[in-house]
Amino acid sequence: MSDGDDRGGLSGTCPTGGGLCGRKRANWVMAGALLVVAVLYVYASRPVPTAVAWTTDLEAGLRRAAQEDRLVLVKFHASWCGPCKILDRDVFSRSDVARALDPWVPVSVDVDEQSSVGSRFAIQTVPTLMVLSSRGDIVARQVGTLSPKDFIAWLAEAEAKRK
Repeated sequence: MSDGDDRGGLSGTCPTGGGLCGRKRANWVMAGALLVVAVLYVYASRPVPTAVAWTTDLEAGLRRAAQEDRLVLVKFHASWCGPCKILDRDVFSRSDVARALDPWVPVSVDVDEQSSVGSRFAIQTVPTLMVLSSRGDIVARQVGTLSPKDFIAWLAEAEAKRK
């Protein structure tokens, strides 16, 4: 290899004293970092099947809860909400969470599509989880995400308040 051989900085030496080759290396590092971020974004955004049989009609959910003497779990969310997607992926996709929700009426409310329902309960942050009596009274409220274990414990605490 001669002193004038430039292989784009791959040889470990740079005829221009490191400036141009250093920029090429930085460009490759940046491109690699962007690729990693893109792959992670696609992975995190993928649809995850839910283990919970949600309804989107709060009034119908409240009527069912009254008929069957159940509590209502309302999940307030938005399609653009990253933490909402995490909650769906990490909590509501699990069979143990679905089993814990068996005696409940689960209602999913997209605050952008059903803004009047969000306003009715003064939802300012998503995700917000709310436990309602069959009359629509708030029994418990949780803003933000929970682990599956903490979610199941939160449900049990809310149910204990009912009794």
